[in-house]
Amino acid sequence: MNFKYRNILLALAMAVLSVLGFTACGDDNDPEEVITPPATTEPAVKPASSDVIYEANPRLFAENGCLNAITAQLPRLEDMGITILWLMPIQEPGVEKGIGSPYCIRDFRKLNERYGTMDDLKRLVNDAHSRGIKVIIDWVCAQTSWDCSWITEHPDFYKHNSLGEIISPSSGSQVYADVAALDYSNRDLWTTMEDAMIYWLDAAGIDGFRLDFVEAVPSDFWKACTQRLKEKKADIFLLAETGQASYFADGFDMIYDWGLEDTLASAMKSGKLDNYYAKANASMDKVPEGKGLMRYIYSHDTATEDPIPGFYGNDDAMLAAYALTALYGGTPMIYSGMDAENMNGTINFFNYNPLTWSKTLSERFGFINELYAIIADFRNGTKSVTANGAVATFTYKANGHTALVMINTSDKNTTSRLPMAAQGIPFTGNYSYKGTINTDMTVHLASYGYIVLTTK
Repeated sequence: MNFKYRNILLALAMAVLSVLGFTACGDDNDPEEVITPPATTEPAVKPASSDVIYEANPRLFAENGCLNAITAQLPRLEDMGITILWLMPIQEPGVEKGIGSPYCIRDFRKLNERYGTMDDLKRLVNDAHSRGIKVIIDWVCAQTSWDCSWITEHPDFYKHNSLGEIISPSSGSQVYADVAALDYSNRDLWTTMEDAMIYWLDAAGIDGFRLDFVEAVPSDFWKACTQRLKEKKADIFLLAETGQASYFADGFDMIYDWGLEDTLASAMKSGKLDNYYAKANASMDKVPEGKGLMRYIYSHDTATEDPIPGFYGNDDAMLAAYALTALYGGTPMIYSGMDAENMNGTINFFNYNPLTWSKTLSERFGFINELYAIIADFRNGTKSVTANGAVATFTYKANGHTALVMINTSDKNTTSRLPMAAQGIPFTGNYSYKGTINTDMTVHLASYGYIVLTTK
């Protein structure tokens, strides 16, 4: 796919900086600090994953018939480079004591009627599969609604207080009064919950689950559950809502890089990226080979509290933040709303609030995801990060080839030298948004611009 932002030719003429109006970010006489020196040799490495997750809140697609509305957007999502479609809870929600949360499940085997029918879901899954997109659904294991049939049929499935009353789950001082807490000391609940999950694998052909609030459920259950799910579907994908690497041992394939979005927003505002690198590196160091780390700049939780795109500044700033999140490694995730027109505030994920999808933003996310795929051959190699102020600068070396990434995370135009790890390298691939490279090997980036150079 051709993107108008791609620049595939290396600049051959010297730029006149005073005419272009760029401000200097680096001085050729200043010493360059290399945080991680490049390796002298690169081991043979396998390409990294090119998966991109899209978290779809059905309530942002339509008032009714939400699944069909998502299906209608699959061509756009395919062009954006999405490979995993995560549907937020699609089951029938509860009403008693309810506050409208999709995570308040009344019937684990029944679709929310406002979302559509099982045929609609099958159509969505089949269409997604034809485009190379996997479909996973959100799964709530820690709680049910108060009008779930289990309340009366299986009260032993729930936690009780000293008076014998079913209680709500809590996290710290927060009590979630709209739902009832499940008790996994009852092994019958294990089987019932696993059976319900397998139902959706059989009935709709989904590819896996995003597991909500996993830390509220015992590890022994997860070990048994994930084993049974993988016996049912060997290539099932299981994403755990946790930042704790211990859950990999419970059978999960991917966890969150929890809190990275806050670290990134603070780093961009300060113009200093050291804390971002430290947080991102520490998280990745805990991920075993063959497992994954999901990185995001918004989710349904953060978008409820932080305005899109204002948390980072504007659309350009949000996209620069996403570019850094994606290209620095891990598996990037886009939340529905980040790609919508005229966003200027928060999104309450409880509400039905159909959005208008932006062609321009979709194309720009698609371009970043294409860059992410282009450097997949490099991302498992040796990474060298160069201190460069607000310009994120890092180099990957793998199998005798090099990829250089430079991302301006500020609202100022910048001019920077190539880092030492990239000097003297004959780059042949040049992909940029508002970025140029001159014959003197200086790189010019307009505000929130980025450039990727590769040797193949």
